[in-house]
Amino acid sequence: MTIDTAIEISEAMFAAAEVGDWDRVQELDTLRAAVLDDLSFTAADRAKLVRLVRLNAAVAERATEARDGRQAELRALARGKRATENYAALA
Repeated sequence: MTIDTAIEISEAMFAAAEVGDWDRVQELDTLRAAVLDDLSFTAADRAKLVRLVRLNAAVAERATEARDGRQAELRALARGKRATENYAALA
């Protein structure tokens, strides 16, 4: 395997993250880790490593955005539940 394979997997991870397929992101991350464990890098791979790091950062950013969005949804649901319970208590 080559660093190009790791980049292709990272690109697939980013695509899965873009659509919120976090199970696929996890599967690909496991595969990518195995690929990276088998690689040795040379100075000529520097640009490719930079690409790999940037892709990883982009996936992490999407994961953070998704997490934050879910937390906001859960807070809104909790507020709605409390409002419903308060309203029901008045009836």
